[in-house]
Amino acid sequence: MKQRYDALHAECKARGFNVQYIWNENLPDDPTLWQDYQATEQALQLNRQRIRERMPQKARFTQHRQE
Repeated sequence: MKQRYDALHAECKARGFNVQYIWNENLPDDPTLWQDYQATEQALQLNRQRIRERMPQKARFTQHRQE
């Protein structure tokens, strides 16, 4: 789970989002509790389908300003 959190955090930073790293280092260190999830192609397709269903027909985008 931590690997996935790290990957999501890095992706958000790369996309220009202002995110903070808030992983709790005091979580139990039991490997059986943190079995890393590996997304299957079927799971990715399902997620993409759900995103398409929620997206408006004409998405509103705001230009990101660089200062």
